[in-house]
Amino acid sequence: MTPKGLIVKRRYPMAVIAAVAAVTLSACGAGMGPVQSLPPGSASVVGDQTVADSTIAQLSTEVHDQISAIPRSKMPTADVVTNASVQRATQHLMLAAAGAKEGITITQSQIDEFIASFVKNQFNGDIKQLRSALVTQNYIPAAEVNTAAADQLLYAAILKKIAPTATTQDAITKASNDYFGALSTELNTRVAPRYGTWSVFGLGPVPDDLSKVPVQTSNGQPVGGVPAPAASPSA
Repeated sequence: MTPKGLIVKRRYPMAVIAAVAAVTLSACGAGMGPVQSLPPGSASVVGDQTVADSTIAQLSTEVHDQISAIPRSKMPTADVVTNASVQRATQHLMLAAAGAKEGITITQSQIDEFIASFVKNQFNGDIKQLRSALVTQNYIPAAEVNTAAADQLLYAAILKKIAPTATTQDAITKASNDYFGALSTELNTRVAPRYGTWSVFGLGPVPDDLSKVPVQTSNGQPVGGVPAPAASPSA
């Protein structure tokens, strides 16, 4: 699976699809070995970096509140939004590690140009339409659009470096699975069991009997999920 960035469910020209690295990575890689405990309050760990439960709760709340403000929008379940946030945040740390390893950096000017081009070509120059599409279809709040764009650009650059001669979808998928599967093992990437398991570059199934971080509206009322056990959020 790809990073959940600037890929929305619309028809795009092939050039746009290539630009956002819309290749499908299967999640059928080898398991990550014995389950290890995570620091209290952690949603996932990538190397020495941690995604806090509090971060996921905040992202999920922002998504809920922004979708609620869009007329006639269908509200996704809390679990769907939460898992999407965990996956994207974990992928972000993996991509950052891969970028450092491969000597690849993405500049703000690249991000700005990418977003501007995407908005012009796909949303008639209206940035609000892009934000609405991302939050309703990919569960990316407005504050995370730049990060999502940066991750897409970094992902595309990594694929170009690790598979420069790949010309078929199968070849690109294999190269990506091999690379990110090995990187997941190297970084000992793992998620809290209540969110599922981590394989290659995405979340696997989550047990139905484990708790989730609840999404809360701006007035503090939960809208879904069962509160996770109390724990001190990690830094």
